[in-house]
Amino acid sequence: MKKLLFFSSMLCILLSITSCATFLNDNYKHVTVYSNIKNATIILNDSLYTSPASIKVKRDNKPLKFTLKSDSLNLSKEFLIKSKSKGAFVWGNLPMTIAAPVGLLIDVTNEKRFEYPSIIHLNYFDENLTVKEMRAARHKYFTENEDYMEDYAQELRREERAKAFEKNKLRTKGDIIHNYILPGLTVFNARPEGPKMNTAGLMKVGYGMDYLYKDNMFVNADVILKTNFFDPIFSTIFLKTRIANPELSITNNHRLNRFEVGYGLSFQYFFYFTSVRCIGCSSERPEFAGDLITEQKPNIKEGYFTLSPKIKTAYQLNRRLYVGAFYQPSLLKFSSSSNNTGVDHIFGIDFRFKAKSSKKFNQ
Repeated sequence: MKKLLFFSSMLCILLSITSCATFLNDNYKHVTVYSNIKNATIILNDSLYTSPASIKVKRDNKPLKFTLKSDSLNLSKEFLIKSKSKGAFVWGNLPMTIAAPVGLLIDVTNEKRFEYPSIIHLNYFDENLTVKEMRAARHKYFTENEDYMEDYAQELRREERAKAFEKNKLRTKGDIIHNYILPGLTVFNARPEGPKMNTAGLMKVGYGMDYLYKDNMFVNADVILKTNFFDPIFSTIFLKTRIANPELSITNNHRLNRFEVGYGLSFQYFFYFTSVRCIGCSSERPEFAGDLITEQKPNIKEGYFTLSPKIKTAYQLNRRLYVGAFYQPSLLKFSSSSNNTGVDHIFGIDFRFKAKSSKKFNQ
């Protein structure tokens, strides 16, 4: 049971923290496209835009094919804009390639790891220029139009972000919201059968779902695995006491603008394992050579179920990222020991991504 719990927790945590591009990136990106042809028409996927334009494109490893046209000047030219791997894919996965290759495989097979330039300049006159001449022409164009283009691009991005945020913030009856729980601080103030336990960790992972039964009220169900690990590798070697705390919780929540507050019940399994053979753990040694070597203390492990009330709050930082706090004191303990009657206090900080489902459930 011990090996299964800790192997499962390590697998889930490694998957969650190494699939960086998959979690951090959207499927689509807004790019600002402009040209040095006044009032030119930009064509992408049979859609027409007037330069300058803000265009929503899907992340892909294939290049974007733009056509720049001017009917008044009788001009037409095609451009291919290649994609590249986003930084989150590189810095999030390469350091963990050996430790967690599964996360790398998830991102490699996901098109979210690609991105296109945020600002795309379609220069009609640079076809026969050398690299040096093309850079000089581009620098001259940027110098002459920098203030206008930057202000325009910034304004477009602000409008797009505001619209996207309002769309994501707006919740209506019947909406289904996916929750992806990220690593965050968890404090364990436990009272098992043995000694009192005060420890904390950062590693946790989980999934939840919100259902809005009113425009400003929703029911949330979470499945979360919390641990007292501060990292997915060294904590399994150096920690003397290791905790795995899976839970299933259901809460009723109220929403006001960016704030959320909820209350409900949590059904948990609290398991801890204290080892005497970890690196850095103290061991009994004889005071002098004539002493008899006493038997080494055995490992200690215990597991029991608890039913706890749960109180939580959250604040929406941007379109999808939320930060909040939670508190869960044990109300009932289902333990085989009659001495395990103390109240466990589990609380901490909660980070999660929330994404609205395209499907809507209406009664």
